[in-house]
Amino acid sequence: SPYWQTLVASAPAVSLIVVDPADGPGVRCDPNYTTAIATARSAGVTVLGYLTLAYARQSWTQITSDLQKWSDWYVLDGIFVDEVPTGADGIPVCLEIYSDVKRRTGGSGKVVLNPGTQTREDYMRACDVLVNCEATWATYRSSYPPAPAWVHSYPSERFWHLVHACPTEREMRMVLWLARTRNAGWVYVTSSTDINAYAVLPADEYWKSELEYATRPGDPRRLGRV
Repeated sequence: SPYWQTLVASAPAVSLIVVDPADGPGVRCDPNYTTAIATARSAGVTVLGYLTLAYARQSWTQITSDLQKWSDWYVLDGIFVDEVPTGADGIPVCLEIYSDVKRRTGGSGKVVLNPGTQTREDYMRACDVLVNCEATWATYRSSYPPAPAWVHSYPSERFWHLVHACPTEREMRMVLWLARTRNAGWVYVTSSTDINAYAVLPADEYWKSELEYATRPGDPRRLGRV
């Protein structure tokens, strides 16, 4: 895919990619993904396999099966866990996943949890990075859920914000500035409004601008504050 080529060519500004063949590893190993993953990792990009908890509806049998498939079929740097619940009942399964990934990778594997909103601090024990905001630009700008005080007691590289439906480069730069003020060290912004906003990259000029501003110092005047 040209998108993979663009992502890998964008390293080191792009330093992490989530791989999702079929809402998880799928039913068989895909040699196209094997090649793409190897290419990305050789460029120094961290590659994570996609796993969903379906907001606590996913069975532990299915979770462990998917973890085993990722381990058997692909050489990865960790797991991205999507649709994570925010209640206390979701913490034990996340801790189990965290332990499993660390065991399989000799402790080096990265675990990202994505509840998509603010959650309990206990989830920080079960991840290396927490996606504590996934939203449209309109929501991110005007209705961002206030972060609990504990969020700002952690380094910014422990948090990731995902923002879609952000139409212009000027607004995208505002997202990058806001992400810094909100203690998010990881950020991805896209103009896409599709159901799967992450299946494509933004237009070339938008993407180039995002790469440029994402790697600049955090002065809001340089980031095009609006």
